[in-house]
Order: sequence, then structure tokens, then C-alpha cells
Amino acid sequence: MNVIERFNKAIEFNAANPQFAPIDDEFLGTRINGGFVSDIIDNGNPCRCFVFDNGDHFVFDINEDMLYPAESFPQEWFIHKYLEKIIYDFKEKYTLSLRQVDNEGAIKEPFLFCNKREIELKSNGVVRLLPFRNQKIVYMTNILLPRDLRRQDIGLKLISDIFLVCEKLGYKLRLTEMVESFYNRMVRRGAVVITPYDEVEITSETKLGQF
Repeated sequence: MNVIERFNKAIEFNAANPQFAPIDDEFLGTRINGGFVSDIIDNGNPCRCFVFDNGDHFVFDINEDMLYPAESFPQEWFIHKYLEKIIYDFKEKYTLSLRQVDNEGAIKEPFLFCNKREIELKSNGVVRLLPFRNQKIVYMTNILLPRDLRRQDIGLKLISDIFLVCEKLGYKLRLTEMVESFYNRMVRRGAVVITPYDEVEITSETKLGQF
């Protein structure tokens, strides 16, 4: 299979199996169906870079009019994109409860921010995640749901979804900066205490519920 055939196969496969949210990425570039495209300079030449959701990576040299295969991205590198997808889906499902009205009566959608270092859903600080790639730890430093979303186990479902992604990619999930009542609740559910009254780790033994 030559490089053109591999490229076309990557387009076909990833378009049919997109993994991430329809949001551009500051590093990967503009979101396309099942991948990202960006303009780069490689060895002094203007190029177009394609990175697909499954990690396939190609560079098209504009001056040479040539397509080259590039080193694939390991799935664990995409940790911020997987987390972004979870928060994006959460926002889409519960957006009515997260909307706010400004002083002029206009509806303001909750703002989703994501880069390689931080994922945050901003609506009075609803969710904040920090992936530390070197230590392979994801910290959840905020999970404050609007009042009408509480006591429905939605927060536990969100933690469970995030944990499953972390587990799949070899990351630990730790909760920190919690209020005391939530800290105690997580300890009762079997979260491992890392720092008393400050930090716990979610494991497969933590009882988050069945969803």
C-alpha cells in the first residue's frame, strides 16, 4: 500500500469513526471529520499537516507537491481530546441547565476551553481538569454542578466516564481542592486518600455506581 492509499484509507476510516468533539485544537489545527489539519513549516517548506483521530499522521509538502507519512501519534497523547469530548458531551446533554442570561436578557452558552494542559467548562466553574502528561495523572480540581443538576448522580457519572478514559490511556485520576463533604463522600465510596482532606485517587475499586 503506497502513501496515497494509506492517506485515503485514513480519511475513510476516521471519517466513519470520529473520536473527538467538533472543536478546533490550538496545536493540531482545524477540525475536519475524523481528524485535524494545520499549515506548518517543515525544513523551511510550507506544508499541510494532517493528524487523524486514530493517530495517523501525514505531511503534504506544498512546494514539492508530495505527501509523506509522518510518525504516528500514540493514543495516550490525545488525553486532552478524550477529556474534551466527555465535557463537550456533558455540555450538550445538560446545556439548558447550564445556560445563563445576561443583564440584557441574552442567553449565554457555557464556554468550553481546552488545550493540552487544561480542560474547563466555564459556567460558574462547573468542571476543570488538568492532565499532567509526564506524571500520567489527570487532576479534577473542580466539579461544581448547577443546583438543579445535583442529587442525580450526574457528577458521579461524569467522574466515572473520565476515569474510564484515564484507565484506558494509562493515566491516574485524582480529585483535589474538594469541599469537605464531597471529600468524605468519595472516601466512603472507596477513593484512595493521597493527602488527607485534600486529594484522593479514583480506582477500579471506587464505587461510583452503575451507569
